[in-house]
Amino acid sequence: MEYTFKSILDKFQKHTVWSFHFEVPDDIAKNLLKISKRVVCKINNKVSYQCRLLSAGDLGYFVNVNASIRKSLNLMQHDEVFSSLVNDRSKYGLPVPEVFQELLTQDDEFEAIFMP
Repeated sequence: MEYTFKSILDKFQKHTVWSFHFEVPDDIAKNLLKISKRVVCKINNKVSYQCRLLSAGDLGYFVNVNASIRKSLNLMQHDEVFSSLVNDRSKYGLPVPEVFQELLTQDDEFEAIFMP
């Protein structure tokens, strides 16, 4: 199921690992988390990327937005974003080059490293 909503691009001030992000409404996050933390995010009907739905404890759930995505969409802090999220049903949760996929197919021990 696809969930669409509006949110505001913001920046964590106290976290060094996470920076720019937008909040995901609790009800949407909880429904997505029933299947997986991995989601495919689409912002402003233009850029789609695989990512993880993260929790900031009492601050709720959020999705990170990296610099290249912000630049491609010309997004600044406090801008409104129109987002859609669906569960990522891909095997690895990210794009896998064909050559790398072939290595995973041929070597079960190697694949076990990436699929714990």
